[in-house]
Amino acid sequence: MTVRYATRDDLVRWFGDVPATMRAIVSDVNGELQAIAGLATMRDHVQAFSFYRPGTLASTKARMALWFAQMLRETAGPVFALCSETEPTAPGLLVRMGFTNRGNRVWCYG
Repeated sequence: MTVRYATRDDLVRWFGDVPATMRAIVSDVNGELQAIAGLATMRDHVQAFSFYRPGTLASTKARMALWFAQMLRETAGPVFALCSETEPTAPGLLVRMGFTNRGNRVWCYG
């Protein structure tokens, strides 16, 4: 398993196209993408995102989180995230990364 910066091809493989200006990382296992996380620059804000295939190992998620935390530290201005309603560990992870809850599912970093 390798964690690396995503290429344009990775984004197209995962999303079907490149939906925004993105900086992302991927988990690659023998050429198959297992997870993707990053920052999408929208018209009026920066949006954090992460997606994992079913069965993604906790150790893979932990490595991705370390890389993602570095991306956050290198980003100027606030970053918004929507907290997953189906991932019970998501709120705790957002807190550990420095996000604060702005109400309901909306969290902000910076």
